[in-house]
Amino acid sequence: MNETRMFADEVAAGIVKYFPEDRQMQCRVVETKKNNNVSRVGISFREEGNNIGPVIYMEPYRKAAAGGRPMSEIMDEIADFVIHSRDKAGQIGSLDYGDYESIKDYLSVVLINGRDNRQMLSQMPHRQIEDLALILELKFPMEEGTGSIKVNHELAKQWEVDTGVLFEQAERRAIEAEPAVLQKMEDVLSLLETDGKETNNLLDAESPRTPEPGLYVLSNQSKVKGAAALSYPGVLEKVDQLFLEGFYILPSSVHELLVIPKSLEISPRELGEMVRAINRSEVAKEDQLSDRVYEYDREAGKIRQVPESVKQKDVREAAR
Repeated sequence: MNETRMFADEVAAGIVKYFPEDRQMQCRVVETKKNNNVSRVGISFREEGNNIGPVIYMEPYRKAAAGGRPMSEIMDEIADFVIHSRDKAGQIGSLDYGDYESIKDYLSVVLINGRDNRQMLSQMPHRQIEDLALILELKFPMEEGTGSIKVNHELAKQWEVDTGVLFEQAERRAIEAEPAVLQKMEDVLSLLETDGKETNNLLDAESPRTPEPGLYVLSNQSKVKGAAALSYPGVLEKVDQLFLEGFYILPSSVHELLVIPKSLEISPRELGEMVRAINRSEVAKEDQLSDRVYEYDREAGKIRQVPESVKQKDVREAAR
């Protein structure tokens, strides 16, 4: 972290000359607490007259510099990204964040780990889903990807809107902008390899039929923070209609979930070990959702943890 901080200080001190002379840019090194208590060092760029601008995180650029990439190229790339995001940033900067009517169409929901984010959750509206938590975000389209702001109690208080209404609006908007998608794992991998855009969404079937045995991925269309699709009204009920013998849910990451039909006869203990192994070796700390396995309780209409999938050490600690 100290190396990244020093690198960020160096960039902030020298990057101003890489912007056109008519662009009065203010640069400030910031440290942001992200999901799962991960801290990231970045630079906040704000142009004179705008109250918001992009934050560019420095770790990838520090690694590139350590690998021999010239600093002049790195500075050029960062400045170019900031300049090309100006139109969207300007539009977003003109919003009145204290006015609910101005920002309600940007509301969305994100699913995170409840245990690892307890301190952050104490400062924001959220809904508990077993050991997971659903939070509110303002999501803005940018030149590349999206920008987001987590909704805390202070911001929500300014809106003077009931928390239940906020979540209803956020889920409604999320469903419109990023509908839930259920696909076979093979189809997802095929689309990634071919950079394809078409999706064979099993949730769209008018007459649900039991799919072929295999692994399935539940996410949203963009596959970005798509695990929140689990909270969309009616989604789990639709999945349940497809897998009449029942199914397990593996929290692959905050971006997607794996749906495992019980007909595959993989034990919850094996599935739990699989989730923990993948988290250790393949999923960045910031993107991890949980190390538990869940199943859909048809009678209750909600998910629950599968005790057999949890490490006994975790069970004992949770009981204290």
